[in-house]
Amino acid sequence: MEIQKILNNNAVLASMPNGQKVVVIGKGIAFKKRTGDEVQVNDTHVKIYKPEKEGLVQKLSQLLDEIPIEHIKVSNEIIDTARKMLGNIDERIFLTLIDHISFAIERQEQGIEFHDTLWEIQSLYPREFEVAGFAIDIIQHRLGVRLPRAEASFFAFHFVNANTDVLSKARDMMQLITGILDIIKAEFDCMISENDPKYARFMTHLKYFSGIVLHSKQNGSEYPKSGMNSLLNLAFQNLKAERRVVDKIGDYVSATYDYQMSDDDRNYLILHLKQIKKEEK
Repeated sequence: MEIQKILNNNAVLASMPNGQKVVVIGKGIAFKKRTGDEVQVNDTHVKIYKPEKEGLVQKLSQLLDEIPIEHIKVSNEIIDTARKMLGNIDERIFLTLIDHISFAIERQEQGIEFHDTLWEIQSLYPREFEVAGFAIDIIQHRLGVRLPRAEASFFAFHFVNANTDVLSKARDMMQLITGILDIIKAEFDCMISENDPKYARFMTHLKYFSGIVLHSKQNGSEYPKSGMNSLLNLAFQNLKAERRVVDKIGDYVSATYDYQMSDDDRNYLILHLKQIKKEEK
């Protein structure tokens, strides 16, 4: 590969024999090199990135001009770990992840902290959140910086976005579930404890329910109903607060997703809300 531009001692913009522009990263890879020289990529520690879009090459080039090589190496290790644990990961994560890592470390050094605003991800995507925990540990081990817990949620969001197998579905599902949780929090005038085992079960049900709603919207059909005992309709008559919340959820999914909730849908939601509210008293 021929060097087109030297970004720094550790990164170059190069051209492959077929003319494709790539970014080659490795410690000291550009030392004493000039434009037009051949770059050696036999070293296993050398990484080659082949962005599909020309604009990504330019953005990556600009970013690598400002990022320490240590941060680049940590990003590589984290991405390798994510691929082993999650499978198919979009290459564009390198651009967003390395930028986030450097910015997070900078914020940490300045004493700036963000509160964890993405806690739903831990329940919705536990595998991605687990990888994010490893990312926090890798950064601490390699760079000596312990990032706060909130960063794990942000890292997990990067992995969700980069998983090309679940990206579209994940975004739609998160939007639907967030809308439902906003209704619940507003009506109950309280925050639901994410550490409550009943909350974890509720989130599992919301993922299932969201799958039904989104499948119905996409295919114009409904999942079979379970035939939950209709006597529950009578048993739940006194749960006025829970029924009011479920009515609002029904209005939301009807207006937004053109989905009409069945008695089964309503009863399952009422049952879970009853459990959650009971724990909060």
